[in-house]
Amino acid sequence: MTAGPILRAFGRAALPRFLLVGGGFALVNAVLAALLTGLLPWPASASAALAWILCIPPAWACQRHFTFREATPRRGGALLYLVTQALGLAISAGAGALFASGAFLRDMTVYLIASALAAGLSYVIARRVIFVEPPQ
Repeated sequence: MTAGPILRAFGRAALPRFLLVGGGFALVNAVLAALLTGLLPWPASASAALAWILCIPPAWACQRHFTFREATPRRGGALLYLVTQALGLAISAGAGALFASGAFLRDMTVYLIASALAAGLSYVIARRVIFVEPPQ
């Protein structure tokens, strides 16, 4: 099988695109949260929350224009996305409060796991509630 059909299928399916975008932002968030946890004189949960908040606008833009490009966000979709991200922020901040130590690699692992959990929740909500597929 050549790469052409695989790339076309990848281009049509929202889940692989979500994994690419979500994985990218999970990595950015984890590195940023781990850096902030080690650098700022704040509680780890506050550093994790700040990192998460900084990632929300570019993540929304990528999800809207790349991941769910065939779908139309429902009315109030951006607000629903913020609610979804508030849940993710709570997961990340909670993980930071419970497990972050100030050691970069350990904290990055904590935040990557928290981001993966939040991403699964976000995908289900985005796919079923926020982005509506056009009729086929």
